[in-house]
Amino acid sequence: VIEALGASAALRKTAHYSLVGAIDSQEREHLEKLALERNVRLTVHGPLDDPELHAKLRNASIVSCLREPVLEGASASAIEAMLHGAAVLVSDAGFYADLPDDCVAKVPQATEPVDICKVLEELHSNAGARADMGRRARQYAERTFAPDVYADALLCLIDDVLWSSAYGPVIASVAQ
Repeated sequence: VIEALGASAALRKTAHYSLVGAIDSQEREHLEKLALERNVRLTVHGPLDDPELHAKLRNASIVSCLREPVLEGASASAIEAMLHGAAVLVSDAGFYADLPDDCVAKVPQATEPVDICKVLEELHSNAGARADMGRRARQYAERTFAPDVYADALLCLIDDVLWSSAYGPVIASVAQ
């Protein structure tokens, strides 16, 4: 993301990249040095408590949830950003690939700075489209990731595992 921001004159002028979450000191130093070299405004916040995190998400124009490699079965940060109505940048892989294309901005799985730059410039140049994406993301997330929907899906999964297991009959007899 830092390289992508640094490659764009428009983004370098206007973007302020905030990193939130745990980060070791060597990685922090590396990223701050890279940002300085690329003329990118960067603030590394480290871990935040819930009220601070919610404030950052409410005020974000775009939230990057890029991962390399993509290993999550789901992404709390992407879901949280969507629930806050932010435009969310994700890799087109894993959990993220299943998110509707009109609710998140996707870059190819083998992400290159040029791909990130293109998507960020598109989102940056059209505040209305960015806001519309955020609204669609929030609506989708509220429907899809609601606690009752999650609980129902979990119960179905438990039932599927129970009956697809060779131990299903034994488990059923013990559970009675």
